[in-house]
Amino acid sequence: MATVPPQEILSQWSHEDITAEMATGQILQHLVAMQIAVDGLQLCGVRVTR
Repeated sequence: MATVPPQEILSQWSHEDITAEMATGQILQHLVAMQIAVDGLQLCGVRVTR
């Protein structure tokens, strides 16, 4: 499953082109990708605050 930009997810969901479950899956994929990026930065010594 390919991810789409968050703005596109919102547009598709608001036009009822995708279900809430599909939107949630896309958002989860983005969340996992962001966590992987943060973990990579931390391995490089970059301090990431939340």
